Amino acid sequence: MTTVLITRPKFEAAEFADALTSHGLCAEFFPTIEIVPLSGWALPNLEGYDGLIFTSANAVHHFLTPFLSRMPKCFATLRAMNHYAVGIKTNQALQEYGIDSALYSDKGNAADLADLLRQIGIRGKRFLFLRGTRSLGIIPNTIQKYGGTCDELIVYETRTLSSEASHALPLLLSREDITWVAFFSPSAAEAFFNLLPKDSLPLRQHIAVIGNTTKEAALSLGFSIRAVPEVPTAEALAKAIASLTSR
Repeated sequence: MTTVLITRPKFEAAEFADALTSHGLCAEFFPTIEIVPLSGWALPNLEGYDGLIFTSANAVHHFLTPFLSRMPKCFATLRAMNHYAVGIKTNQALQEYGIDSALYSDKGNAADLADLLRQIGIRGKRFLFLRGTRSLGIIPNTIQKYGGTCDELIVYETRTLSSEASHALPLLLSREDITWVAFFSPSAAEAFFNLLPKDSLPLRQHIAVIGNTTKEAALSLGFSIRAVPEVPTAEALAKAIASLTSR
């Protein structure tokens, strides 16, 4: 049976694994990165901000959970602010806290949200961008370009899998049943590439990515991309892989 190698942290990939199973595919986990909350960051004074920007569900959870714990009386003020999100999952994560996005990009990439922000007007406005340790800089660069101000607060760390754990990768890639590798972020694709034995390139496996930002990162590393879903969701990616597998 066809197996997909999932490079996402396991706790984030359960929905995708279930979707693969529903389409008659198997899942094998090999997370190349891990998400670690950062402690010690200072809670900002929200006065003066025209909105908060989130580009991942991790940013939502690792900001709002500590915020609720430390400043529960201020949550009503935060909830009343404008919130901008990249992707369906990020929007859903905000809804878990009772927050409706003023604007979100269903294309799942920062460039699209940046363009939507530009259309509603950026000049003279100030935003707070909640993010992890790795960022492509698209959001703050766009806001600055069009006359706005963007402060950044790092609330979680993206760590690369230790090189000691990479010994399992050649064995996984040698398995005949593993015919796909799925990437959900540029950092996961880069970490996977750095762990690859160089004699394994080009890969026998097909590459599937969740969206265009990850696609561009994977292409820059030399991977050939076989599957990109029209909508950046776990179900859509699983469906795309299943469709191409059955041909």
